Amino acid sequence: MRRPAGEPRPVRTGRRLLGMLLDLITVTLVGVVLSFIVLSVRYVATGRLVTEGDPTVDGLLYSCLPAVLLLLILPAVTNGATVGQHAVLLAMADARGKRPSILRCLVRFVFGTGGYFVLSGFNSGWALLWLGANLVILLVTPGPRGLTARLAGLTVVDARKSAEVEEVPVPQG
Repeated sequence: MRRPAGEPRPVRTGRRLLGMLLDLITVTLVGVVLSFIVLSVRYVATGRLVTEGDPTVDGLLYSCLPAVLLLLILPAVTNGATVGQHAVLLAMADARGKRPSILRCLVRFVFGTGGYFVLSGFNSGWALLWLGANLVILLVTPGPRGLTARLAGLTVVDARKSAEVEEVPVPQG
């Protein structure tokens, strides 16, 4: 028997993993687009193709900036979910079932995929270790809470369920 489309579903590891993968792809694609824009502007300004820049500036612009925008700022101003989590209908909630605070979003960013992108932006060899550790922890912690969510005091919920919880009644009259 199939559930109705709007009915919440259990949060499983595969769904969380797909959300993380979509986040990795999205942040990388935004970095590529930013790179293309910067190279195009450099070409128009100088009349020649300048492909090499300062590695630190490039890392900040093409890796850190997209990660901060998509994995920290967007979740902080929405329901706490990243782009990947939005795509797989997940949201983040604190212990009261409410949207996470800015501080909780920051903790999640630093210890999660955001930490990977910041480390990779600085060409740190720790980036792959960071990503691998998060992946292993995701796979060995079934259910809605991985290490990152535990550190931030959050849980992952089905977005359809969180929409029901956070709905505020409109006064009549």
